Amino acid sequence: MKIIQKASPDFFKIKTVKDMIVLHYTGGGTLSGAEATLAIRDYVNVHYGIDDDGTIYQYFAEDYWAYHTGTNKKDAERSIGIEIRSWGHLTRVGNELRSWTGKNIEWTKVVRLAPFRGFEYWEMISYAQLEAVRELVLAISCRHPIKTVTTHARLNKNKLDFPPDYPGIKGLIYEFGG
Repeated sequence: MKIIQKASPDFFKIKTVKDMIVLHYTGGGTLSGAEATLAIRDYVNVHYGIDDDGTIYQYFAEDYWAYHTGTNKKDAERSIGIEIRSWGHLTRVGNELRSWTGKNIEWTKVVRLAPFRGFEYWEMISYAQLEAVRELVLAISCRHPIKTVTTHARLNKNKLDFPPDYPGIKGLIYEFGG
């Protein structure tokens, strides 16, 4: 597994114990677009980003923290955030599927799931992304006492990333003792 360092100054340089991993999707068409948003000096950031080809980028050291859970400071301090490039939830308009920006997404890149928070169509993440996130979760779990791997949607009821039955991701979700 190759990780490319792409330093970001937008985090708290305070070391905290990590026991949770939170999976997000970017909600956009490029990882660089998400990186531009995350670079805004507001202490909202993630530790890692995974692009369509499975390339993993690290933005700051795992021991530090930034806001990314949308819940509370404690959740942000104790978790490592991983952002996966994907449009995420899609809206059907006639025979077309559109992102929140109105971009048409090819049906071959879509998965239909049980309705979740008003949506049933989602852009699929690539096989390379899925393999990268699996390897990264395993590597992080070897370095930290991870008790929970979850999605942003499971942690924050106002979020959509990722629905409970999202292919590949649902197999990564666990809670120690749960």
